[in-house]
Amino acid sequence: MDRIDELAQALARLPGIGPRQATRFVFSLLKNGTAQEFSETLKELEKIGFCGQCYRSIEKSDSSLCRVCTDKKRDQTIIAIVEKESDMQSIEKTGTYHGLYHVLGGVISPLDSESTKGLHLKELHERVKKLLEK
Repeated sequence: MDRIDELAQALARLPGIGPRQATRFVFSLLKNGTAQEFSETLKELEKIGFCGQCYRSIEKSDSSLCRVCTDKKRDQTIIAIVEKESDMQSIEKTGTYHGLYHVLGGVISPLDSESTKGLHLKELHERVKKLLEK
């Protein structure tokens, strides 16, 4: 297997990207001379972590919480539970919600007993428990 195939296989692991489309992406990067820029941008992902409270992606820094979780103007007694971060971003764009969030990282499927693995359910339970204790 050559490097082009390896990269295409890596890209094909992304949601919505099939093997043929992944291969086209690789050739496009090579043809347009943007492979180096793309590589450097991907390397920047290593600087991204997750908020210790809501599990939104944030830049790794001294603070373990995102700007939403640290915003004292937000209603600290309301938590919107969302499947993924893009759902949170969509709600934020409306400008009408002023509570906190909890990114589950997936969905619970009643037909799949394994669907809860990897979700931030324990953490959500702890957050709600702390809220109720106040």
